[in-house]
Amino acid sequence: MSNSQVAIPLSKRDKMLVVVGSCIFMFFMAGNGTALAISQKFLLEKFGGLEYFSIATILISLGTTIMTPIGGALGIIFGRRNLMVVSGLVAFITTVAVVYATNIYVYLFLIIANGLAKGAFTATPYILMSLINERKDIPKSMGLLASSVSAGTLVASLLSGVFNDMGQTELGIILTSVTVLIGIVFIYMGLPNAKSEVKVKLDLVGMTLLTITMSAFVLAFNFGSSLGWLSPQILAGFAVLVVFGILLVNYEAKVEKAGGTPVITTSLFKNKEYVAILIVGVTLYFYQVVMMNYGTLAAMDILGANATVASTLTIPRTIVTLVLPTLVGAWVSKKKSNSWLAIAIGSFLLLVSFAPLLFISNTMSIVVFFVAFTITGISESFRAVSVLPAAQETLDEAQIATGTSTVSFVNTLAPVLSATFSGAIFNAANGDTVLGFRNIVIGTLIVSAIGLVIVMLVIRPAQMKRYKNN
Repeated sequence: MSNSQVAIPLSKRDKMLVVVGSCIFMFFMAGNGTALAISQKFLLEKFGGLEYFSIATILISLGTTIMTPIGGALGIIFGRRNLMVVSGLVAFITTVAVVYATNIYVYLFLIIANGLAKGAFTATPYILMSLINERKDIPKSMGLLASSVSAGTLVASLLSGVFNDMGQTELGIILTSVTVLIGIVFIYMGLPNAKSEVKVKLDLVGMTLLTITMSAFVLAFNFGSSLGWLSPQILAGFAVLVVFGILLVNYEAKVEKAGGTPVITTSLFKNKEYVAILIVGVTLYFYQVVMMNYGTLAAMDILGANATVASTLTIPRTIVTLVLPTLVGAWVSKKKSNSWLAIAIGSFLLLVSFAPLLFISNTMSIVVFFVAFTITGISESFRAVSVLPAAQETLDEAQIATGTSTVSFVNTLAPVLSATFSGAIFNAANGDTVLGFRNIVIGTLIVSAIGLVIVMLVIRPAQMKRYKNN
C-alpha cells in the first residue's frame, strides 16, 4: 500500500464511524481491565475466594495474551467486522457474568473467557487504522486510540472507586463496560465485513501449541519467585516452554510455506527492521511495572508518603496521555523522518525520568516522583503513535493483520518479563528497600538505553534509506 492509497476505502461517514467505534473498543478494553483489577478483591470476597486473588490476576492476563495473535488470523478468516461484533458481545456478556459469579470455579472460567474475548479484538482497532487511512495519517489515528485507552483507565478508576465504596461493585463494572455495545453498533454500521477471498483453514494446531507455550511462559515467570526458580514445577514449566515453543515455530513455518494462515507468521522475523521495532517496543513497555508497582511502593516505604498521596502519582501522567498522543500523532504525520525520532524521544525520556530516582533516599521530595511519573506519560505518548506505525510500514498489505497482532502480542509479554526480573532484583536486596529499588532503576535504565541504541543503529538508518529511495 502506497502512502496515498488505503486498503479499505470508506466514505467520510463510514470512516468516522469506524474510527470512533475503534476508539470506544479501546476505551472498553482499558476500562474493563482496570475495573476488574480494582474490584477483584470485592468480587472474590462475596464467595470467600480471596485466596485465589493471585491466580485470578494471572488468568486475566493469560487469556488476553494467548488470544491477541490468534485474533489477527480470525479477522482474516471471518471478517474483522464479525470478529469485533461477536468478540465484543462475548466480552460484555462474560463481564456481566463475572460480576455475578457465585463460586470460584465459575469465576475463574468466566475471567478466562473474558480475557480470550478481549484478546480476540485487541489488535483489530490498530489494524483498522492502518487499513482505512493513508500511511501519513496513521500516527494521528494511533494517537486517538492511545488517548482512548487513557480515558478508559481514568474513568474506570473513578467509577470503580466510587461504586466500591457504595457497595455497588457490580454496577461500577457494568457501567464502564456497557460502552462496548455502542462501539459494536458503530463498527457494524461503518465497516464492511471483508473476508479472505481464498478459503482459509483455521490453524487449530498452531492455536493449541501457542496456548500451551504461552501458558507455560506466563505461569513459570509469575510463580518462579514464589515457588523457587529451581523448583520442579518451574523447571517443568520452562521445559514445556522450550519444547512447545520450538514445535510452534516449526509448525507455523510449515503452515506459512504451504500457503496457509498461521497464527504466528514466522517469516516476519527475517525482517531485521521489524524485529528491531519489536525489541524496542518491549523496552518502551518495560518501565511500566517498575514505575507503577515499585515506584508507588518506594513512595510509601522510602519517602513516607501515605496511600492517598501515592495513589495520585499517576494522575498527571494520565492527564498527559489523554491529550498529548493526538498532538504527537499529528506531528509524526507531518514528516516521515519524525517516525524514528518519535521512538528515540520516547526512549530518551525514560532515561530522563528514571535517572533522578537513582539518588532516592528518605529525604527525597515526593515532587521528584510526580515529575518522573509525568515524564513517562510524555514518553508513552511518543511510543503510542510511532512504534506500531513504524512496524506496519515494514510490512506489505497481506502481512498487516498478523504483523500488527504480533506487535501487540509481544507488547503484552513485556510486563510479565519486567515483573519477573524486577521481582528477582528487588528480592535479592534482602529487605533493603532502598537498595532494591535503586537496582531496579539501574536495570530499567539499561533496558531503556538498549532501546535507544537500537533505534539509532538499526531503525533510523533503515527508515532513512527507505525514505530516500521513495
